[in-house]
Amino acid sequence: MRSLKAFLLGICVALGAGAGFLAVRHFRAADKTPLAPAFQTGFSPTGGRHISYALSPPPMGGVPFELRVWDRSPAAFIDDSQAAADLVEAIEREVSEWRPESATSAINRAAAGEAVAVPPHLAAVLRASFALNEVSGGVFNPALEPLFELWREAARRGREPSEEELAPLRPICSLSAFALEEDGALCRKLAGGARLGFGAIAKGYIVDKVVELLQARGVAAGIVDAGGDQRVFGGEVSRKIGIRHPERPSALYGYFYLARGAVCTSGNYARPHIVGKRTHGHIFDPRTFAPASGPLSVTVIAKDATTADGAATALFVLGKDEGLALLERLPGVHALFLHREGDAIRPYRSRDFPEVMPLGELPSEPEE
Repeated sequence: MRSLKAFLLGICVALGAGAGFLAVRHFRAADKTPLAPAFQTGFSPTGGRHISYALSPPPMGGVPFELRVWDRSPAAFIDDSQAAADLVEAIEREVSEWRPESATSAINRAAAGEAVAVPPHLAAVLRASFALNEVSGGVFNPALEPLFELWREAARRGREPSEEELAPLRPICSLSAFALEEDGALCRKLAGGARLGFGAIAKGYIVDKVVELLQARGVAAGIVDAGGDQRVFGGEVSRKIGIRHPERPSALYGYFYLARGAVCTSGNYARPHIVGKRTHGHIFDPRTFAPASGPLSVTVIAKDATTADGAATALFVLGKDEGLALLERLPGVHALFLHREGDAIRPYRSRDFPEVMPLGELPSEPEE
């Protein structure tokens, strides 16, 4: 039986010969067992003959991951997609708090006062996290793992955590419980029990590194999408970017156009905590240790996905008024806040966020 690469290449060449547009989706399980590829053909709405491809391995615990590139041969894409999948796996091995072999897990297991060597990808994520933590006044906080564990336990027992249970976590659920040394090459744990998790920034970082990889391999234009964290690069054509409806996650609220940059959205429609008869979102306010409330979702545009991903979480916690103030300290970052007001969803755009074409909702007005 011939190899998957040869099989894919044969199909790509056969379809690409007669189609102006070709999309290939290849799903790869965590054990690297190849599944059946699916193909879609058509013509680009922007005109001109080109071939695009989409790759969707499920890294990061099953997050859909898609590559779409323009002006690339099928043979080159097969190698591009494999290189991208290998890179994502390498980053996960360093950064994921769910992987016992990762450097993050080593830091989380460390005793107070112990320093752990940090590999390059984790060092970059840590530096970005500390920077955003500082500019946001601590609102972006990747040290909330003990709090998340407490709330997961609360969901199992059907009772919200008490203040007596929350109080011991306050000193350790802070980035001040960690210190970066030697430009991030070492991370020293300063408080026993403190733990890190990068669910609010790691996807964006992975997207950025995959974009860098594709560009280094000669890809001229494309989109990388990790579970809705997207980055558009190269080319002069603006791409249509959908915004998920915060109350109907399988539907779109609206869309806008973007030629270059990253787009990330934070909302409480994903992974809710059900505690007793109450449903809470998965994003927590580190100032109160309670689930964040305010906007339904926040969509952020930035030059890179690392910034957009982390900023979206911080802005969701802050809400529109405080969030707009934070944007003044984040050059090149723009946001759309969706709020429930009565029977309608009201959009609020920061000054330079693109015009949003809503699907049946109120038009958005920029906020000064």
